[in-house]
Amino acid sequence: MAKKTGKTSKLLVVAASAVIMLVLVAVLAPWISPYDPLAQDILARLKGPSAAHWLGADQFGRDLLSRLIHGLRASLGISAAAVIVALLIGGTLGLVAAYYRGWTERIVMR
Repeated sequence: MAKKTGKTSKLLVVAASAVIMLVLVAVLAPWISPYDPLAQDILARLKGPSAAHWLGADQFGRDLLSRLIHGLRASLGISAAAVIVALLIGGTLGLVAAYYRGWTERIVMR
């Protein structure tokens, strides 16, 4: 059994820092992405990582870092919406089960 010393876990700090960093990158995506994620540059087609394109370019010459940053924005938005919907549905069902008790509680909690 772990001791409760009142100290914050190092793993918690690292994980929380990573989540905060990802959220900041997603929020600031339009300002920090080096290129437009949809802009095509045929000369940079299928290039590997370089100073100009840190993660390289795809078959259409689009910068992969910019696409990754903007994709993070969409992914976090969808996951936040899913969590909010689950919270609303679960919270409502839990309140109904707690209020009515009896057979309603048994049905909802199964």
